[in-house]
Amino acid sequence: MNRAILLITVILLTTPVSVVHAQKAKDLLVLYTFQEGNGDTVKDVSDFGKPLDLTVNKAGVHKWIAGGGLTINKPGLFASAGPATKIIEACKKTNEITIQAWVTPANDTNQGPARIVTLSANPSNRNFTVGQDTTGYQIRLRTTTTGNNGVNPALAIPNAVVPNKMVKLVYTFAAEEAKFYIDGKEVGKLKVVGTFDTWDDNYKFGLGHELDLADDLGRLFLGDYFLVAVYSRAIPPNQLPGDEFFAVEARDKLPVTWGRIKASR
Repeated sequence: MNRAILLITVILLTTPVSVVHAQKAKDLLVLYTFQEGNGDTVKDVSDFGKPLDLTVNKAGVHKWIAGGGLTINKPGLFASAGPATKIIEACKKTNEITIQAWVTPANDTNQGPARIVTLSANPSNRNFTVGQDTTGYQIRLRTTTTGNNGVNPALAIPNAVVPNKMVKLVYTFAAEEAKFYIDGKEVGKLKVVGTFDTWDDNYKFGLGHELDLADDLGRLFLGDYFLVAVYSRAIPPNQLPGDEFFAVEARDKLPVTWGRIKASR
């Protein structure tokens, strides 16, 4: 075997997944691969800055998926202990963002919109949210023109949710254009004027619910998480390293995750 090819192969097979991912994506800010397998904390494995780990607010709302993944099956919230400073500061500098989430919605009734990924304070104040609104998705982004809730306008993708099917969601924003992709296909775009200058520096990052409504059913996301990442640049799905190093495929309802792929080698 060619020595160069051998060396690359050894690196890919022996380097931790998060390190390979970070090397491939210099604009990566946070990365959650849900490989913990137990406990109440989801680790940020981005290797960028201070880890922004997320801790569940109460017991009995989640379970871990063997081989990698997390299920939220009751009202609850995984959130950072303090402000998501490294996300906020980096995106304010670029006025760009990519939000990547590989999830399986448990139903087509999650509403509010239900918070899949959010950087916010409460139902009326956020920097961004990717959510499920019954049978569709809604993405809110705060700029100097869209208001504190990021709804003037918000990007809505109707009739796109398929319960119990894993989907790869990607939202990008740059140069006043927001785009949303499902499984690599662009399904919506919207002109959004303004910059991130009005982003609040005190907001926390969370999964599964709004930051102050973890017992309320109105904005609860029920389903599975396999990958969540945020970048400080707008990166189309075909350039995101997640598809290369975090392969997840749905086979019926059983996810084939990175952990299972490694175990089969």
